[in-house]
Amino acid sequence: MRDVRIAILGARDLSRHGLKSIAEDHRLSVVATFTDWNTCERLLHKSQANVVLINDDIPPPQRIEEILDHLGRTNPTIAILVLTQRFVLRMLQMGVKGILHAHDYLEDLLDAAVKTVMRGELFVSSKVAADALRDIQVNDVLSAFEHSILNCMALRWNVQQMAHHLHVSDRTVYREQEALRRKLGVPSNQEIVAAAQQRGWLAKLPIHR
Repeated sequence: MRDVRIAILGARDLSRHGLKSIAEDHRLSVVATFTDWNTCERLLHKSQANVVLINDDIPPPQRIEEILDHLGRTNPTIAILVLTQRFVLRMLQMGVKGILHAHDYLEDLLDAAVKTVMRGELFVSSKVAADALRDIQVNDVLSAFEHSILNCMALRWNVQQMAHHLHVSDRTVYREQEALRRKLGVPSNQEIVAAAQQRGWLAKLPIHR
């Protein structure tokens, strides 16, 4: 296997330094650390990294998809490993080879994850796999209309606005919100959107008309 040269991208100092320390404990070479995407994009080639380890804390929330898309197009030979707890299915669809969960015990997993993606193979931690399976199961039981309610809620529309847009009664909207709370396992309407965002659904949901 080729020598591992890791570049770390993460906004928070504590997590970035922690990842660097764990990698070096496993004798993995960290050649660069970046706090923002603009700097990473400018200096990544110069660093000669062959693995990019991304901590999904780069604001704003949708930025991670842009970063992954750009890396895939401009640096196709670099292995990408992401530390996250959201957008798991979307990342797999975009060709990310390695995904670790934000709550994984990285001291046990990072070395194996890096070496696996360096071989061009897929590494998904058990926590990530469990989240992805749950998302697939829940997504399969959401109707097109429930997807539309999710989109409207993400736009912060009130019940009356949603009912008018979707040509239904207020009571129907309330009933669908209750169903969403039950299916997503959240206690309040405010948490419905957060749960859907964490699963990476909102950017690709259809609007029912």
